[in-house]
Amino acid sequence: MEKKYVAVELIKRTLNDEAVTEIQIPIGSHLKDFAPQPDGVSPTVVAAFVNNKLKDLNYPIYCNSRIEWLDYTHNFGNKIYKFSLSLLLFVACKELYPDH
Repeated sequence: MEKKYVAVELIKRTLNDEAVTEIQIPIGSHLKDFAPQPDGVSPTVVAAFVNNKLKDLNYPIYCNSRIEWLDYTHNFGNKIYKFSLSLLLFVACKELYPDH
């Protein structure tokens, strides 16, 4: 069976510029499957705008899309990052002190 692909435009914004790269991915691929990997220099991606709608990295892509990656330096990315850390702290406290 032949795999079907969709076209995806990846947007990278800087202060003065916007770079657009187009790639082909298999239909149903999740954002996390082709998100930029941390390289020690660039911040870790925490979410993305897909066709101008905020989505988590488990979101599957079924049609041609325009994707802008969000890391913790972006306003929305920073809120997602802080909320995730607070949930992690909550779970850790519950495991350490289950009676409180």
